[in-house]
Amino acid sequence: MKKSLFYVACIPFLIFSACKKQNIDYLHNQAQNSYFDSAVQYLKTQLTSQDFSKLNLENKEVLRYRGESIGIQIFEKNESPKKYIILKKDNTGYSGNWIDMSSLKLSKDSSYNGTVNIKSISEETQVILGVKNNKVIQVIKTSNTLVQTQVVNYPTYKRYNVYSREKEGTIELPDIVIYWGGKDQDYVSLYWLFNQDKKLEKCYYQGGGSSEATYGGGGGTGNNEDNVSIAPEFIPPADPITDIKKEVKCFTNNVSSTYSISVNINEPSPGTRDVFSAFSNFRAGHTFLTLEQHNSDGTSIIRNIGFYPKYAAKPGDPLDVAVFGEDSNTPFDVSLKISVSGSDFITVTRNLENQTMVYDLNNFNCTNSAISALKSINVNLPSTKSASALFSGNNPGDLGEDIRNMDLNNFSASNGNRKMTRTVSSSNNQAAPKRNGGC
Repeated sequence: MKKSLFYVACIPFLIFSACKKQNIDYLHNQAQNSYFDSAVQYLKTQLTSQDFSKLNLENKEVLRYRGESIGIQIFEKNESPKKYIILKKDNTGYSGNWIDMSSLKLSKDSSYNGTVNIKSISEETQVILGVKNNKVIQVIKTSNTLVQTQVVNYPTYKRYNVYSREKEGTIELPDIVIYWGGKDQDYVSLYWLFNQDKKLEKCYYQGGGSSEATYGGGGGTGNNEDNVSIAPEFIPPADPITDIKKEVKCFTNNVSSTYSISVNINEPSPGTRDVFSAFSNFRAGHTFLTLEQHNSDGTSIIRNIGFYPKYAAKPGDPLDVAVFGEDSNTPFDVSLKISVSGSDFITVTRNLENQTMVYDLNNFNCTNSAISALKSINVNLPSTKSASALFSGNNPGDLGEDIRNMDLNNFSASNGNRKMTRTVSSSNNQAAPKRNGGC
C-alpha cells in the first residue's frame, strides 16, 4: 500500500516536471519563431516580390550559438539544399547573402573543389569563391561593375614571434568546409558566407549546404541546440625543442635539491571554458609545464615545456607530427605549482621523453601531454572535455577553469598530500620563470 501511495504521490510531480519542460521548450520555440518572423519582415522590405517568392519559408533553420539566435537560413523552393539565403543579426540590424554551393563537388579524397557563388541581398555585390581542397584560393568580387580579384596564398611554413604565435599582419584563413564524414553533415564557414567577417573567423555551421544530405526540412526552429560551432586551430611553437632528451638531461635526483612542477594554462578567454577566442594572442590557448630543480649551492635548472603540432591541427584534419616547444615566453592566467620529490621529478621527465610524438587534436594535445606527465606520479589533474561539436578533447579552457575553481586542500589530500600553490588571474598576464641552467 505504501508503494502505491508513493507512485500516486509522484504523479503530480511528474506531471509538473513534464509541463515545466514543455513550457521551457515552448518559450524557446516561441522566441525562435519571433526571431524568424522578424527576419522575414526584413526580407520583405529588401527583396523584390519575385525574389521573395523563391523562398520556401517552411524550409528554414535558425542559426544558434551559445543558446542565442544569431541568424537565419531559408532554402529556395524546388532547389537542391545548396541554394539558400542566409542572414545574421547584430547591433546594426540584419545583413546577408544569397548562397549557391551547387558547383562545389566532393572529390574521392574527401575534399571539396569548385566554386561558391555569393550575392548580396541588395544585389550590389557578387562574389565567386574558388575552392581547392576545402580552401578558398581565389576571391572574385564584382561591385558596381568594378571587378576585384584576390588570390589567397597559403604558406607552406610560418614564422612566429615569441609572443603571439602568429606572424604579425597575417592570419591563417579558415577552410570553407570542414569535411565531417558519416551521417553528420559537413560544417561550412560563416566567415566566408558573410564576406570575411572577422568576428566569425572560426565559426562553422552544420547545415550550410556542402554535402548531398537534406537540410532544413520542416522548419528546424523547434531544435533548441546550438548548430554553430567554433573550430579551434592549434599551431606550432615559437621556439621548437629539437631534442626533448637533451632539454631535460641536466636534471638530477639529489637529496639536497628541491623540486617543483607547475602546470600553466593560457585560457583563450580567461575565466571561461571557451575553446577559442578570435581576439586573443593565443586563440586556442595552451597548456605547458615548468620544471624546476633548485640546488643547495644556489644554482637552478628550469625548463618550460609544451606539446605542439609540428605544423597545425584542426577539426577535419586533427593529426600531425608532434614537437615540444620552449615556453618561457608563453603568458598564462592559471597555474598549479606542485612540490615533488626528486624521484617523482625524474619520473615526469622520463614520461615526457617517452610520449608518442603524434599530435591528436581530440585525444592527445598540449593539455593531454601535461595530464599524462603528472599522472605518471599519481597526480590526477581534472579531465573535463569540450562539449563543442567540432572538438571533443581536453583543452586549456576547461582545465584552467577546473583548477581555478577546485578545492585545493581536497585536491592535495587526494593526490598524495603534496604541497600545492595556485595562481589565478583575470587575464593572461602571468609569466613562467625563464629557462635557466645547464650541465
